[in-house]
Amino acid sequence: MKLWVGLGNPGPEHAGNRHNIGFMAVDRIAADHGFGPWRKAFHGLVAEGRLGAGRMLLLKPLTFMNLSGQSVRAAVDYYRLPVEAVRQPVEFSGFNADDAAGFFEVIHARGV
Repeated sequence: MKLWVGLGNPGPEHAGNRHNIGFMAVDRIAADHGFGPWRKAFHGLVAEGRLGAGRMLLLKPLTFMNLSGQSVRAAVDYYRLPVEAVRQPVEFSGFNADDAAGFFEVIHARGV
């Protein structure tokens, strides 16, 4: 199983904002590939499906970006995923050091 994380900030006031491109990307992947419905789990929203031959979990942390590692860590621990299975499908120029700190805290916490 792979875990793809779309980063963004929760709430309607942030919808459509360039910082939510990660949410938009995983929404599109889920829709285009017939993933199951979004459900609450791991301090966020998750959708499960297949991409090619592999099983995939899409995650939209409902923490703010700088705390997204808490959501990622919960999913990684639950599924016992190796860090290599975690990807962020979209990178963009607005992603700064504070944002990255939350996402990558899970990697440091696992001793990588």
